[in-house]
Parts: sequence; structure tokens; C-alpha cells
Amino acid sequence: MDFTQAQIEVVRAVAGSFPAADWQAAILDYEIQQVYDGFDSDYVGVVLIRGSDGALTQDQFYLDRTAREACTQLFLQRKQDAGEDIAGFVLRIEHPGKYRFDFKDKAKRLEGLWDAEGEGYLDNYLEHYQREKAAG
Repeated sequence: MDFTQAQIEVVRAVAGSFPAADWQAAILDYEIQQVYDGFDSDYVGVVLIRGSDGALTQDQFYLDRTAREACTQLFLQRKQDAGEDIAGFVLRIEHPGKYRFDFKDKAKRLEGLWDAEGEGYLDNYLEHYQREKAAG
């Protein structure tokens, strides 16, 4: 599997983890590192769901096993095929099917570092999303 295909597999698996079918956008902040007996990972996932009144609401989502395995395969693909270590990524997905990965070279949460700015962005993702869409 090449890097592009590994990314597509992550996007498909992550979208399959959303708690509702009528979603508008999502963000996943995923960290991973290899440890002596496998992998350690941590993530925060937020999805924007359109309610019956048409308004967007923010909800957290949890990755199922398939999605976590796809994220691990992306990590392994980069390490084995390109010789590059990634510490994770921020994945933004917009319905239908538009996505962007921003790869991390250093894990924060897994290293015990608090990222107030990143946490604040995720806690208020709906407001940030609406401002970013309005700005064009």
C-alpha cells in the first residue's frame, strides 16, 4: 500500500466512526509512537453534526478498531517505505470526501506535554470551523 492509499484508508475508517450519518466536518488529532511491545496512541476526535433543525452541533467521536488499525498502518507505511517517522497527524475531513492531513514530527500528549492552544481549538471546533468557512 502506498502513502496516498494509506491516507484514504484512514479517512474512510475514521468517517465510519462518526456517531451520526448527517455530519458536516470533523477533525482528528492523532498521536502515535512505537513502544517495545507494539504501539501507544492517543487521539481527540470532534465531529460537527447537522441536527433536524439544520444547525450544526459539536460532538466527540471514538475510533473503532478498524480506524485505529488504519492509523497504525499509515504510521508504518511512512516508516517502512519512506524511512520517515511521524508522531501523528491532524486530519480534517469535510463532507463529502474532502480531507487534509497535517503531519506531526513530535507527539505532545503522549510525552505528557499540555498543548493549551490545540486543546482550546478542539474544544471550540464548531466556532473555529464557522469562522474559517466565513473567511473563505
